[in-house]
Amino acid sequence: MNHDAALTPQNHGRKGNPHPQYDTVKTYETALDSSGLPWLKVFELQIASPDLHIPNTAQRIFFGFKVFDNASDTVFSVVEFTGYIGMSGDNLNVQGTKRFAHQHYLNPNNAKLNLHLFWQKHDTPLTWTVKMYLEMPWKYKRAVIVQPWINLPKDRYVTTPNNPLMAKLTQREKTDILFGGVAGKSFVNDDAKNADVNEYTDYQCTYNDLSTHTQVIDLNGMLMTCIRSGNLVSYSLHGQTLHTIAQGIAVGYIPVGYRPVSTVGMAAFRYDTPSQLSSFSISQSGAVVLVGTDVPNGKTMYGSTSTATMDSMPEEGSV
Repeated sequence: MNHDAALTPQNHGRKGNPHPQYDTVKTYETALDSSGLPWLKVFELQIASPDLHIPNTAQRIFFGFKVFDNASDTVFSVVEFTGYIGMSGDNLNVQGTKRFAHQHYLNPNNAKLNLHLFWQKHDTPLTWTVKMYLEMPWKYKRAVIVQPWINLPKDRYVTTPNNPLMAKLTQREKTDILFGGVAGKSFVNDDAKNADVNEYTDYQCTYNDLSTHTQVIDLNGMLMTCIRSGNLVSYSLHGQTLHTIAQGIAVGYIPVGYRPVSTVGMAAFRYDTPSQLSSFSISQSGAVVLVGTDVPNGKTMYGSTSTATMDSMPEEGSV
């Protein structure tokens, strides 16, 4: 074979040059928005069970991509989304996560950037329509999607052969079918988005910070170590009281980023009286309050507990 030969219909499947099967890197850049329109529609899918043999439907899809704003960013920052849409019995399962790919160069705008999956059920036949929107609520921007990927399990090739997502195309070509419409696309206002997803359920991808954040709080001489991983927080108390702690009075406050979803209790042991427990409560406001008998000055205590939080992630710079 002559590897230096020019591309022809015979040796490259009637594709032009460059041949798309070798084009593995592609970006999708929207039109520039300078009026603050917040919504960008990325794609729309029809979901159904393969047993129904409904044309142009998918049973499930995994997807992901990174996005940044190359018009207003003054520092480099990238937001990464991953998600799943698929049948779960006779129900639809929609999941997604958001994380910052470059935490130390986080642009404040990108904390506002969100991915919404709007879905609606249709009963006859049983199908779902899912529409993906990016929300970028600031005035001057141009979204760029990089490294998009999709995966559709091969259980629909026979039942929906006319759906290009199920055809025997390269992954790059399938990804282009879903994300290609973003290129040159304009943002729309709230009214246009609302009209398109009227009576749809809104699922917003949850924030998933893969790093662990730790902060130590001084509570009247005792140290409370707060450790956050994802949306889980653990509290560990250890130290000696500097002053008498009165029951019902806040001894200190847990900072934003580590507060519990609902009030959680923590039992603290005393070294001088091993059989005695002193109970503390940590409220949604972060207040740490002694519950029960006062604790005298100079008592060494230790205890721990864990809980969930819905707080925003801790401020940059926390250890």
